[in-house]
Parts: sequence; C-alpha cells; structure tokens
Amino acid sequence: IQYTDKLVVNALITTSDIVGVSVSNTYSVFDTTAPVPLMNASVKFIDESGNQTDLKLNLVTGKYEANVVPMAGKKYTINVNHPKYNSAQ
Repeated sequence: IQYTDKLVVNALITTSDIVGVSVSNTYSVFDTTAPVPLMNASVKFIDESGNQTDLKLNLVTGKYEANVVPMAGKKYTINVNHPKYNSAQ
C-alpha cells in the first residue's frame, strides 16, 4: 500500500490545562514503530484577537507547549509549519 507522508497535528484543548500539541507525520500501517514527535516545527497558538503564542517542544512530553490556558467561549487557531511538509491549520 502506498501513501503520501503528511503532517499530523493532534491536540486536546481544555480550559483546565496548558496548551499542548502533538506534531508527527503519517506512517505506513506496516510500520512497527510508533510515531515520534517532529523536531523543528513552528507551532503557533492564535486567539480570536490575533494574539500569537509560539509553542516550544517539550522533550519530556513530546508535545509543543506554552504556558497558556484557553478561556471558555473564545475561538483559537493552531498553525503548524515544518520544512518537510505542507502547513496545517
């Protein structure tokens, strides 16, 4: 089975915890290893007013994180760029 390697972004955003975003890539169903976090990604957390926060890779959790706790009722956008993949929003 052929597939195209793509950027994968996964996040569970709550009002009770800081922002954490997993960034990895697709892998074959025949691959026996688990996905690993992609290094060198640019991850931005943007609120509805346009305020941007850069998320940094936490090597312990494997997630891009920032000390930001989202507020209920607000809208947020996550932008992810990586030199090897198309960007994701």
